[in-house]
Amino acid sequence: MDLKPRHPVQLYEAIVYLILFVFIYRYYLRNTGSIKPGSLLGLVLMLVYSSRFLLEFFKDKQSDVESGMLLNMGHLLSIPFVLAGLILFFRPVKKVDPGIP
Repeated sequence: MDLKPRHPVQLYEAIVYLILFVFIYRYYLRNTGSIKPGSLLGLVLMLVYSSRFLLEFFKDKQSDVESGMLLNMGHLLSIPFVLAGLILFFRPVKKVDPGIP
């Protein structure tokens, strides 16, 4: 039995996600009406998965397959979502020409 002390990462995640919720909710309330389509989802994806990426460094390895890897599976699964969030948040919005109906 392994009795080494470990970080309570689940508590860290809960605290971080609560802080992110408050931040994103305040962002939404302050920018209601001026938020680009998809940018709020992009912000959520960026913040949640980048915090998850950082918190994965405190977790123990979950299987022997990850022992030789520089980044574990949680890191590798977080990267595409952070990139998708960056694309959604920073993409330009095309102006819609109402034209003639």
